[in-house]
Amino acid sequence: MASEDITKLAESLAKTKVGGGQLSFKGQSLKLNTAEDAEEVIKQIEEFDGLEALRLEGNTVGVEAAKVIAKALEKKSELKRCHWSDMFTGRLRSEIPPALISLGDALITAGAQLVELDLSDNAFGPDGVRGFEALLKSPACYTLQELKLNNCGMGIGGGKILAAALKECHRKSSAQGKPLALKIFVAGRNRLENDGATALAEAFGIIGTLEEVHMPQNGINHPGITALAQAFAINPLLKVINLNDNTFTDKGAIAMAETLKALRQIEVINFGDCLVRSKGAVAIADAVKEGLHKLKELNLSFCEIKRDAALTVAEAIEDKAELEKLDLNGNYLGEEGCEQLQEILEGFNMASVLGSLSFEKIFEFHDDEGEEDDDEEEEEEEGEAEEEEEEEEEEEEQQQLKERGQGEQESLTPKKIINSQDSTPVPSPPVDVATFLAFPSPEKLLRLGSKCSVLIAQQTDTSDVEKVVTTLLRISSVFKDDASVKTAVHETTDALMRKAFTSATFNSDAFITSLLIHMGLLKSEEKIKAVPSLYGILMTLNHVVQQDYFPKSLAPVLSAFVTKPNRALDSCSFARHMLLQTLHQLPQVPSTMKFSWGLLLFTAALGLGGTAAARCPGPCICDNLRAQVLCLNGNLTAIPGTIPQLTKKLDLRGNSFTVIPAGAFLDTPYLTHLDLQRCKVERLEEGAFRGLGRLVYLNLASNGIALLYQESLDGLSSLQQLILEGNRIEEIQPGAFGRLGSLTVLDLRANALVYLPDMVFQGLQVLRWLRLSHNALHVLGSEAFAALPALRRLSLDHNELQALPSEALARLDGATRLDLGHNPITYIAEEALAMASLKHLFLDHAALQDVAPDAFARSPQLRTLDLRENQLQGLPPLAGAGGLAKVSLAGNPLLCSCLLRPFHDWLARARVQVEGSCTAPPALRGRPLDSLRPPEMRCGRPRPPPSPTAPLEQPRVVGSGQCPQGCSCSPDFRHGSCENRDLQEIPRGFPGDTHLLDLRRNAFGMVPPGAFPGLKELVSLHLQSCSIKVLQPGALQGLENLVYLYLTDNRLSTLAAAAFEGAPRLAYLDLDHNAFTHLPAGTFQLLPNLISLHLQHNAIRELAEGDLAGAGGLRWLYLAGNAIKRIAPTALAPTKMLEKLHLEGNRLVEVPTSALQGLPALSELKLSQNPIKHVGDGAFLPVASSLQHLYLDNMGLERISPGAFAGLGPKIRSLFLESNKMSNIPNMSNFTGLEILNLRDVPFHCNCQLLPLHRWIDKLNLRVGATCGSPAEVRGLKVKLSTTFQTCPGWGRGEPGGASPGKTKAASKPSKKKRSGKSPARDFKKSRA
Repeated sequence: MASEDITKLAESLAKTKVGGGQLSFKGQSLKLNTAEDAEEVIKQIEEFDGLEALRLEGNTVGVEAAKVIAKALEKKSELKRCHWSDMFTGRLRSEIPPALISLGDALITAGAQLVELDLSDNAFGPDGVRGFEALLKSPACYTLQELKLNNCGMGIGGGKILAAALKECHRKSSAQGKPLALKIFVAGRNRLENDGATALAEAFGIIGTLEEVHMPQNGINHPGITALAQAFAINPLLKVINLNDNTFTDKGAIAMAETLKALRQIEVINFGDCLVRSKGAVAIADAVKEGLHKLKELNLSFCEIKRDAALTVAEAIEDKAELEKLDLNGNYLGEEGCEQLQEILEGFNMASVLGSLSFEKIFEFHDDEGEEDDDEEEEEEEGEAEEEEEEEEEEEEQQQLKERGQGEQESLTPKKIINSQDSTPVPSPPVDVATFLAFPSPEKLLRLGSKCSVLIAQQTDTSDVEKVVTTLLRISSVFKDDASVKTAVHETTDALMRKAFTSATFNSDAFITSLLIHMGLLKSEEKIKAVPSLYGILMTLNHVVQQDYFPKSLAPVLSAFVTKPNRALDSCSFARHMLLQTLHQLPQVPSTMKFSWGLLLFTAALGLGGTAAARCPGPCICDNLRAQVLCLNGNLTAIPGTIPQLTKKLDLRGNSFTVIPAGAFLDTPYLTHLDLQRCKVERLEEGAFRGLGRLVYLNLASNGIALLYQESLDGLSSLQQLILEGNRIEEIQPGAFGRLGSLTVLDLRANALVYLPDMVFQGLQVLRWLRLSHNALHVLGSEAFAALPALRRLSLDHNELQALPSEALARLDGATRLDLGHNPITYIAEEALAMASLKHLFLDHAALQDVAPDAFARSPQLRTLDLRENQLQGLPPLAGAGGLAKVSLAGNPLLCSCLLRPFHDWLARARVQVEGSCTAPPALRGRPLDSLRPPEMRCGRPRPPPSPTAPLEQPRVVGSGQCPQGCSCSPDFRHGSCENRDLQEIPRGFPGDTHLLDLRRNAFGMVPPGAFPGLKELVSLHLQSCSIKVLQPGALQGLENLVYLYLTDNRLSTLAAAAFEGAPRLAYLDLDHNAFTHLPAGTFQLLPNLISLHLQHNAIRELAEGDLAGAGGLRWLYLAGNAIKRIAPTALAPTKMLEKLHLEGNRLVEVPTSALQGLPALSELKLSQNPIKHVGDGAFLPVASSLQHLYLDNMGLERISPGAFAGLGPKIRSLFLESNKMSNIPNMSNFTGLEILNLRDVPFHCNCQLLPLHRWIDKLNLRVGATCGSPAEVRGLKVKLSTTFQTCPGWGRGEPGGASPGKTKAASKPSKKKRSGKSPARDFKKSRA
């Protein structure tokens, strides 16, 4: 350890807090890896006499450091409290158990008697529980009173281990006459689910001494809740129950209510966001009413409780003298229900206990647990709107927001008084000012007549601020968009407020204070009831602040409070936005104007408006109203560090982050939406999103992510939508999604997946739609979808499946829609599809030649069968598909002969609608099937249609070998690992059914022949960072199912073709960061299925003829970061299927136009960071018909010839030209399909020659970032906004060859229906700021 590091550590330890038997290193960010790193910490521990509490939270402790710290603790017998939360930041999960074992053993050796053990916020997962299992069972924990394990990712397995340890501790301690008396148990955000909760409930029932239980956000449904309820009944001392954000439903709530009746010490009940619903709320209300006299807090917020049930809850607390808070926010109360609720509590003199109150409009929804009726309604909608389902599901959130916005005014619409006998309107009584102010309505205001404004102003004592505020609120409450009502409200308000503000005795400061209190935006010591809806007063204030009588000095204060996050304001977003927009447009208050001391205090106390604006990062736009920050296309290379803490929506599209580091968003814990599209992200570090427990939407589309590790997405417990479309993900490790228990939509379209291992989606208990379209999948593990109980829709279209993956699909009992179109499936065998709930099956554009009669017999709910554009000459009667309503056969070569009669007759009998027309015989060509009559369907010479033999499935080999010593093998995942074991030779003896073998970070040096015997089922082999210099011939012999081979970060400089003998299915070969100086010629002859080749960051100097011989199926070639100066004209000729060619960061001095000949499928070409100074005419002509994404950025490019982009046009979707040196660019008006155009950091010369570009940019609906570099007077101005062009000839009229506005704007909105190509951005709908 360097001396400066020791000095730094010593300085940090100087801040160590010592006192009261406690030694604290809390929050010092110490990185303790080795024994030397921990020397100062050990010294402090050893020298501390009477150590009772040790705080290590907020540091990071490695295995070696933990061992020596443990050695120091072996003599600390008086230690009672271990505050060890968040002390493994940045550690691998495999490091945590041994560190905990060392520390636990030390406590046992010392004879410590713990009272408190806090291991929260250590993401150790199920295996980590093993690390302190022995400690929990030991005498050191017989005295344990507080156990805190919040946010540890224990999962079901960890929960069971923990429960067993607690039971064992209780048994052993009871045998010694001192049974475990645990009082406080904390285990929130651990995804314990039903099984984990049930196991712990059993332990709780045995212990019986609990006083507080905190288990929020654990994905527990009613079976687990019921088990906990039964256990709580045996713990009579319980004071606090916090089960927030689980899923009770009626059953769980009723069971918990019965338990509450037996608990007399309860003080806090937190069942917020638990889907208690009305029936459960009534049951809980009964329990509260019968007892619970010590109750202080009851939280039933966001539980889908309707008005009557909520009123029952309110009535139940009448005699609860100690109650401090009742939270019913976010339920289905309606405006009237909110008012009734407040009236009831006011009647009890308990209005102050009611928390902030907003109500949700009742929407149609489907419970994830699912009543049958709900599922039926959802599936009916899917059947009726097949063509629009994708758009509807993607736009569901926006549609609900629109409905909420409309509801703002609907709730304010007055209702007519109807006589219950004859339903005729009852005449309204006479109206005067007092009547209107007592019971305001639009009709009464209008009936006061033209003098209403004068009358109300005259009868209001403006010297009394409270009366003015009350009158203003009553007038504004009747506001509506009807012209006559709006005018009446404005005129009356003007008369009142003009009189008030012009009065010498009127206190403006007191007025604004009182108004904010009545609006619920400012707290008061007095019990003042906030107005139920802010819509009317916000719209009225929008008018008032524009009038000359309104003191402009009040505008900043009003703006600051209306900008603050507030649920009541959120429900009136339109009115709020209108007011803030008006306030921002008001003239600025002169600096000489003095604010009152009270107003300055308000503004300082808020600390929002000014502070948020001041902290807004330079290239970003911060919208305090919506708590939204936009940092679009800013060339940022790191996440900005000064984003306002309260930000909810963060849009970072179009930047250059490359890596998202651990803890990148710790400073913005309130984020709900995060957009990282097109940010060139290649790697997500473990813990990158840690701290984002509120995030519900994460978009990582169109990046360069290649691999998802287990910890990549840790910390996203609330995430509902994850979009990873358009990356280059080749493999997903099991457990990568294990922490995403709230995810409902997972989008993995347009990646490079070939294989899905068993249980790869484990943990996604509520996932409803899995999108895997546009990959290269051709191998699916039989248990790949086994952990998806809530899945309703699976999209597998546009892949390479050659047979129906029957075994994998059979695990999806609840799926209602399956997309398998555009796969080379030739035959559907007998009973091939066993999906009990499937209703819509799409097998269009496949290669089907035959379908067995009972192919769908085990899918009895099937209603829609889409077989368009296949090779079917006919179909047999589809026995067993009794619910089928529609079959689509359009685009098939249907032979309408006598052989088709049985199918035709079956259609008539079963009343199935059919689409399709005859291709033969000639007399019936073009005739729709449903128009045929049986006698017309004749045979000449009978010939049965071809019936290809169904592909035979290979028998599964069952593993029998033992796991090699020092390695770990997971039979559930078929995963073996010897990562970072410092091995010199490749170990043998892995189970024969192993699918993934991880041997990274060892020191093999070479891979000998036959290095992997008995691993015929191996699919993925990881040999990264193993110092490998040689891959000997026959090294991969016997790996006949190998698809992925990772040899990154080794020392390979050459490869013999024979090294790949025995691995014919290899599709993904990763050789980046090696020592190649040229492509290993001839290597690819034995790899006919090679799809992706990674050779980035080697030392390759040229691509010569024959280098890629044999790579005829190659689609993606990555050669970034080499030293390539030349590409031979025929070097790429063998790769006729190539789609992506990445050549960025090389030494090319010209576009390799001749080498691009013969690449008809190339859609993405990256030439960034090459020293190309000039792009000549026709540079991209060879690939003009297919190219969609072109990268020419950061090259020092000085000139682009007028014809450089010849042939390119509507197909181009993205063009990157940023950070170059040219001053003009050619006419690109035919680039009508552009979705991304980046012209930042290009020094455009803004003279009249640039006028066409100015016009074109002005008509684009894109952010392009083009700025003027010269002349000096316009330097830094946006080309789009520069006024220098107004002096040019032709200003104000179009030029020949210019883009027409209609054409360009239309082109900027690509069709949702017609999409083609396989670009990274395919099928993705762009949202524009």
